Amino acid sequence: MVCLAVAACALGLLPAVPWLALAVVLRAAGGWAWNVLNIILLNVLHEGAPSHLQGRVIGFTRSGQDICFIVFTALAGTAATLIGTAGALVTGGVLGVLASVALALTAHPFDWTPARRKAAVR
Repeated sequence: MVCLAVAACALGLLPAVPWLALAVVLRAAGGWAWNVLNIILLNVLHEGAPSHLQGRVIGFTRSGQDICFIVFTALAGTAATLIGTAGALVTGGVLGVLASVALALTAHPFDWTPARRKAAVR
C-alpha cells in the first residue's frame, strides 16, 4: 500500500518540479516503489496459489499487467491530448493515491484464502 502511494505521489508531483534532478529522484523513487510492489504481489500470488497452478497464476497475472500497461498508456496519451501532460500526470497520481487508500481500508488485502478454507481453519 505504501509502495503504491509512493509511486502515485512521485507521478502526481512530477509536473510541479522545476528542476530536472528532482524529477529524476521522483521517477527513481516511483520506479523503485512500483518494483517492490510487483515483488510483493508475485510473492503473495506464489504463496496463495496451489502448487500445480503457480506458474499459470503468475503467467496470467503478468499477462494481465502487460495488457493493462498497453491500454492505460493509450488512455494516458488521450488524456494528455485532452487535458495536457501535467493534468494527466496529476490525475494519474491522484488515482494512484486513491487506490492505495482503498487498499489500506481493506481488512486483509493480501489474504486470498477462500472463505471455505478460512472457516475450516477456525
